[in-house]
Amino acid sequence: MQLALPLGVGSHLVGGSAVVGLGSRLIGRRAARPRVTRWFAARVRKGDTRVVEAPAGSVTVHCREGEVWITHDGDPRDVLLEARESYAAGLRNRMSVHALEDCVVEFEVVD
Repeated sequence: MQLALPLGVGSHLVGGSAVVGLGSRLIGRRAARPRVTRWFAARVRKGDTRVVEAPAGSVTVHCREGEVWITHDGDPRDVLLEARESYAAGLRNRMSVHALEDCVVEFEVVD
């Protein structure tokens, strides 16, 4: 099979190398993978806990209303968020979100 590509003025072929070189650059180059952002929201009643398995990608938790307590399996640190605060999870393990007050939390996941 022959690949026919337009060549500019003054271009020439030497053993087909111009076509092969250009074709391999066009075909061999991978397109950048688009970043995908997904949003999940949950209303959590005071005293309830939601467990979030580690999704693929980076996770940011946004507290829209109320107050939440966030812990990660295997991590002794705790995170407390009040309304209008966010937390970018640096860990990739399971996360527990416990409502200290009735709250609304949003999870932003970017692949």
